[in-house]
Amino acid sequence: MKMLDYRVDFNELNEYANSQRWADRWHEKFGYRPETKSAIAQLLRLSGGGDILGTAVGTGRHVLPLVGKCSSVEVIERHEAMLAKLEEQDTGSDVVKHLGDPAEVQLGKTFDLVFNLALEIQTMLSVEKQQEFFNRASEHLKPGGFLVIECMNPAGYTLSGQRVHIMRIIPGEVTLSCEVYYPDKKIFTQAFVFLKDQQAPDVYTAALRWNERSQLIQFGQNSGLKLVEIWQDWDATPAKEDSPMCIHIFQKK
Repeated sequence: MKMLDYRVDFNELNEYANSQRWADRWHEKFGYRPETKSAIAQLLRLSGGGDILGTAVGTGRHVLPLVGKCSSVEVIERHEAMLAKLEEQDTGSDVVKHLGDPAEVQLGKTFDLVFNLALEIQTMLSVEKQQEFFNRASEHLKPGGFLVIECMNPAGYTLSGQRVHIMRIIPGEVTLSCEVYYPDKKIFTQAFVFLKDQQAPDVYTAALRWNERSQLIQFGQNSGLKLVEIWQDWDATPAKEDSPMCIHIFQKK
């Protein structure tokens, strides 16, 4: 006998965190990653120091370090709260910001590089939506320009059942990650749980869709983009078949 209603609105999970409180918390917890410096160096190298468009950029971890190192930086972000947090940090108004869905917004201009990092393409929960994103990205690229996609490689994971693991323990605080997998839909739900001594728990929820590498290649081909490199880290180490996280470099024909 089931005691819970297991039906889940996956899109609602992704909208739950669209608030200023959660944008602040997201920036506090995930605004710094050790690999960010290497990622910025690679984005600048691929762009040739030209015009860069970031999509689904959150609070700007990969955006603000680009300022002053390339010709221009623009972003498309669908969450107003995240964009407001980016605006708060961009004190010189150096980044051109657009509120909207990266799979739909058409800016009418082209860039040397477009990027979508940190699994953000996986928050687009249908094949159709993901293909539309590739189409928009291709439209925004100059001939020879690059699209950089960072996402999980399902060959590197066991995507079934559920799991809970400890992400971090610091004095008086524990961060947990909880995941439930739906293999028939190629979707998993995720919750970050922040437990701090003498404070109420905070919970951040999301739903993500995973893609086989062959499907990403097909998305690219459908939109005039060729997959030219796959890395397993931001040092450009070539990815293996079972590398868990991969950085895909597509080039416009």
